Amino acid sequence: MNYGVEKTPKEMMLLLGERVRTLRKEQKMSRQDLADRSGVPAPTLRKFEQTGIISLESLLKLTKTLGRLEEFVSLLQLNDLESKRYLFDD
Repeated sequence: MNYGVEKTPKEMMLLLGERVRTLRKEQKMSRQDLADRSGVPAPTLRKFEQTGIISLESLLKLTKTLGRLEEFVSLLQLNDLESKRYLFDD
């Protein structure tokens, strides 16, 4: 059981699946529409929306199709100080 504020990886996976489903519906796409546009098979998309399980490649295809790839990539962006730190490491 998780008593802290932070979510577990499984909880985050489920949340991502739910968010993709919400974005898909906001953009008035059926699962089959998103599958066809992204190249991710419809059964894979259904499984992701229900369980949160998906490959990284498929997740990136979906986020690109939904117009959110840059937001996804920015999550792992280093801040200026961290990105220059390597200059001083041996």
